[in-house]
Amino acid sequence: VKEAAIEERTKMADGGIVVIGVTVSSKKRQILSEPDIQMRGFIYMKNNEPLLNSIATMLNAALTNLLVNSEKKISIPEMSKKISDKISRFIVKNTDKEPMVFLEILDIDQLEKVDPR
Repeated sequence: VKEAAIEERTKMADGGIVVIGVTVSSKKRQILSEPDIQMRGFIYMKNNEPLLNSIATMLNAALTNLLVNSEKKISIPEMSKKISDKISRFIVKNTDKEPMVFLEILDIDQLEKVDPR
């Protein structure tokens, strides 16, 4: 096992993990779904609605800024990196914990067309 994989697994064991998913349309420049936020080994979600709401609000504001309001087109991977870094800093600042943050932005306009047959 590579050293990087061991470091990632140690970080997940120590700080937990936050996985966030959201669906967008790059052609329409719209957010199509509310974010789905899942946490494991980090904090108990039911006791931390304010933190979840803050993360969702921050994500929606950042997506709106980068996807909708920005004149310069930014790639989905670059957008995901910028926003997940911002969310990571916010979580560390507000909880003194450092979970791994994974943000998956699903752009429906980039999905391959699937033949239903």
